[in-house]
Amino acid sequence: KPLADAKRIELKKEFTEVKVMADEKNLALLVGILLDNAIKYSPEKTVITVRIERKDNHGLISVIDKGPGIAADDLPHIFERFFRADSSRTKEQVAGNGLGLSIAQKTAAALNGAIIAKSEVGEGSTFTLRLPVA
Repeated sequence: KPLADAKRIELKKEFTEVKVMADEKNLALLVGILLDNAIKYSPEKTVITVRIERKDNHGLISVIDKGPGIAADDLPHIFERFFRADSSRTKEQVAGNGLGLSIAQKTAAALNGAIIAKSEVGEGSTFTLRLPVA
């Protein structure tokens, strides 16, 4: 929240109660990485939506931003260690070393889940953490 407040970003919540098979520590790590990235890449005074829902036998936690988006050529590589998409897509330098999404994807896989990324340049990105329901 302090990072979002510093950029005057509103965090909008759309929650449905879902119990997933994940420990609190790893779940906090995963959501933290996704939110941190969304805040880093979102312009000031925008909205980031966090949506929690159940679909089939999975709990879905989606982080939806209105940032610069990710080019289609870069999207297949964003979960690779040290990968950083073309920095020219943002006006400001974004701190980080390209490990967050790689760690998140490996952690999600260890919990029998996955992270799915959808993005369009100029429109923003949606990262959805999918975990089995408890």
